[in-house]
Order: sequence, then C-alpha cells, then structure tokens
Amino acid sequence: MPGERSGGGYRGGMDAPGSPPRIELIAVDGPPRPCIRLRRGDQHVDADVSPTGDLLQGVAETTLDAVVELLPQAVTLSLEQLHVLASPRPVVVVVVLVTVAGVGIPHTGSALVGEQPELAAAKATLAAINRRLEILPT
Repeated sequence: MPGERSGGGYRGGMDAPGSPPRIELIAVDGPPRPCIRLRRGDQHVDADVSPTGDLLQGVAETTLDAVVELLPQAVTLSLEQLHVLASPRPVVVVVVLVTVAGVGIPHTGSALVGEQPELAAAKATLAAINRRLEILPT
C-alpha cells in the first residue's frame, strides 16, 4: 500500500518490480534540534537540521541534502517552495527542483501534518523525490 510503514520507517510508497529502491525515512528526531535519518537499500544517512531559520524549511532542505548523499553525483536537488495549507487537516506541500544534466524539472510532494510538523515536512519532501527515482541516473 502507498505510504505504508515498514520496519518503523515511512516508505513513501512501494517499490515497483525492477525499479530502484525508494528512500525510506527512518526517523525525524528532535526537538530541540531535529535529525533526519534516511535509508536506501543498505545505505544510511543521518543529517542534523540547522538551528537557524524556518524549522520546516530547514527539515525539508536537510532531507534533500541527505537524499543527495544516497543518489548519483549527477543529480542536484533544491527546495523551491514549502507551504503549510491550513485546513481542517493541515497539509505540508513542497516543490522540489530535480536537476539532471542541466535540466531542472519541478516535482511536488505532500503530507498530512498530524502531531509532528517536522515529520510531515520530511515525508512531503521524500514524496516528491521517490515518485521520480526511476528517471534518475544510477
């Protein structure tokens, strides 16, 4: 099922047969200073969120920095926008620019906020990336 939890981490969807493994969010620890923990196959990355600026934007940018460590050198990721949509059930929406060989394509992701907005920012960021892993160079 899309968005299912596996081994305590958020997978952001299931891997299609023959596709590269998705990036799994293991944890967003904190506060006071959140740490993002990601896994892709046998690779693991931990990254501390900078204590300056907007917390949710910092979580999204730190998540992208960690994702870059799990992807080929030829890929650049940048956070274009992050918004929290206020509704009866708040949602974090992000736009990530994925640049490969000088060509940038925007991708979107979203996640319900729930009790931990930092977790939603990381999940929304991964949702934007995991949908397009199959088009990235390996």
